[in-house]
Amino acid sequence: IHAIEQAMLGVTHADLGQAVLGEWGLPDLICQAVGQHHRPDMPMSATGPPALSGIVRSAAVIAALFCREIPPGHLEDVIAQCRAWTGLERRAVEAVLQALTGQVQETASLLSLNVGRTVDYAQLHADAATQLAQLSVQAEQARLLCTRRVEEARMELARLNQEKTAILEVASTDGLTRIPNRAAFDQRLAEEFERARAKGHALNLILMDVDHFKRLNDTYGHQAGDQVLRAVADRLRIIAQDAGFVARYGGEEFALIVARETTEKVRALAEEIRKAVENTLVNHEGRQLSVTASFGLACPPPGRSFFTPQQLVKAADQYLYRAKQRGRNRVEPA
Repeated sequence: IHAIEQAMLGVTHADLGQAVLGEWGLPDLICQAVGQHHRPDMPMSATGPPALSGIVRSAAVIAALFCREIPPGHLEDVIAQCRAWTGLERRAVEAVLQALTGQVQETASLLSLNVGRTVDYAQLHADAATQLAQLSVQAEQARLLCTRRVEEARMELARLNQEKTAILEVASTDGLTRIPNRAAFDQRLAEEFERARAKGHALNLILMDVDHFKRLNDTYGHQAGDQVLRAVADRLRIIAQDAGFVARYGGEEFALIVARETTEKVRALAEEIRKAVENTLVNHEGRQLSVTASFGLACPPPGRSFFTPQQLVKAADQYLYRAKQRGRNRVEPA
């Protein structure tokens, strides 16, 4: 209100009060105390025990409290301010507040003034407790609401992450064999290639092709071919799940990325897979279909590596072609 008074009138009621009291001939100490009672930036007078300016300031905030310009919930703040400004103990300040209603009514009666219904300290104290309780309840409700919203946000984030994971899995999984698809293979090969180049370890690749798959499809139908591919993928996944990254490369071709292994171990792994496929029988419409596969390995010598992932794939593909040329159902280089 003081800023509004200053802006609209160029003067505040405290300034006017000081001027009027001066015109009435009151002592400068009283005039100055009234003039600065709304200006906490100005030093309080040190005259009198306690300082008069502190008493006037205290009177102003107490009046604002009892007139409800200051909410009852700020009662403790008002008491603390009065103690700081006057140097009185809490009991003394409370005694002033408790006696205030009676003194107001007595003074109003002497001056024949109608001040209406007054608020006593007990009611003010009760209202303060009620307001603080309401604020506490509101704060707790806000906390619970915030907690619920945080939990809802966490659950929504978890749901979105699950959806993202599911979408990525669908996008990177071969629908027929349920192992990683060509896109997943290309990405993983690039990652493993960079890791191998940075760490200096070996990176090997096994390419595998189901033998005579087109003839099997033409003879028994595509459903039989799908069954064979699923069976081969299962064997490959079971044997190589801890050895490397398995993927369907395309059509009847599969790939296995093997890092940090010697050529001998990679060749032994390919031979183990070859035998497992050879011993697989696929039941299709009462028939037992046998299947074999050919393997091409790209295993760079110790201390050497291919310059690009594509060169690694090309080398494995060349050995796979040689395995087919040499009779199929074999691993090359032998």
